[in-house]
Amino acid sequence: MLPGATPIIQDLSANGAKAVTPGAGGTAVMTYPTPRVDVRANWPRALGIMVHGSFDVTNEGGGTAAMPWTDFPAVYENHEIETPLFGTTHKAQVFQGLAAKHIVEFVSLGYQYADAAVASIPINTEDPPVTIEVWQYLPFAQCAFVQPLDFCPWIGWLANLQLTVQLASSPFDVNLSLGVTYANPSIDAYIESVPTKRPVLHSVSQWTRYEPPAAGGQDAILQNVGSPNGLTCVVPGSRIAGIYECLSYLGGAVAGTSDAEAYTSFACSDLGQQVTVHVNAFFRAYKRAMYERGAPISGNTANTDAWADGAGNPNTQTTGSGNETEAMFIPWRTPPMGTEIGKHPKYSGNLTLQRTFSDVPDSGIFPIYLNELRQLNQATAAAMLDIAQIPRAKWGLLQKLGTEDAKVRGSGFGMPITIPVD
Repeated sequence: MLPGATPIIQDLSANGAKAVTPGAGGTAVMTYPTPRVDVRANWPRALGIMVHGSFDVTNEGGGTAAMPWTDFPAVYENHEIETPLFGTTHKAQVFQGLAAKHIVEFVSLGYQYADAAVASIPINTEDPPVTIEVWQYLPFAQCAFVQPLDFCPWIGWLANLQLTVQLASSPFDVNLSLGVTYANPSIDAYIESVPTKRPVLHSVSQWTRYEPPAAGGQDAILQNVGSPNGLTCVVPGSRIAGIYECLSYLGGAVAGTSDAEAYTSFACSDLGQQVTVHVNAFFRAYKRAMYERGAPISGNTANTDAWADGAGNPNTQTTGSGNETEAMFIPWRTPPMGTEIGKHPKYSGNLTLQRTFSDVPDSGIFPIYLNELRQLNQATAAAMLDIAQIPRAKWGLLQKLGTEDAKVRGSGFGMPITIPVD
């Protein structure tokens, strides 16, 4: 869950305007030019950025269609955040469509959504357009961890941040194919932070996406895990907190080539997982990770087998073991609530996932999301201390960042470092 403090809300803007109307399929660009420090503390730390969109939707395909709220985020093609100090913290390739909502947002916020679930919306060609509100959280925090603020940068280090929101083409209902279109889009965004007493050289919770080809066989080789992936502020290597394989039901650019029922075994010898035929066990572990709450895993409100997440309350489960046809992804690895950074394995290089299938795909890609925990490099940390006006006499703490090689770094790799200001 989010840290127990009242958040500070600061608007992003586009040339002073708080909302952007880019048109269908257009792009909204907003900035955070001058971070404002809260009067209660000198070190507000950013939890994440909330993007809000309003859209008038119509079923151009004819008749009446019930569109589940789980499909609404497909109206966003992608989101990207760039900062001069850290590089690209949120890549467009990663923060795409339904995966940005149902994997990244949900896991990062401690297995909950940033907004409430709503009932499916009947969209009729004969009625006036239905207005939907679509929220997307772009997190810095990782709230499954015992200290979510370990991953949150001081807002002073986010000066001149730029957010780009790319809207999808219309129609945008990637699963139903009913011809649901939208018009009159309006986009606004704000950054959330919480006051703290001391600055911290934070850890980085980075979400990455790998696309091994399905034609390569039953192994998925994730190339160069622990590489920068758009960041300019980290050393090589990472700790692997989560691995999520996208399935065909996600649709659009993040659609996998198979459904969950086609997977018959899994192994990852690189991380110590031996071969198991119990694919459903990973769904059960995902459920336990959030203290036995029901796990949003299926995108179809009418489905009675996979775990439902669209019929009102998303934290419900019907029957089934999870690995049914309409599961959105397979959680091969996921951080349990209350976990710690040091509990997750360090890795650098190619990571191989060994799977078998009842029907082996021979085309397409396997989109696979990783939650990687990263450590700042010394050059960036020195620039951060300069910006924060920390006396150089206290810069000895940079030695705690260790060497630049993740393979020889000790157990402190990826840990945040509190900056003494007293």
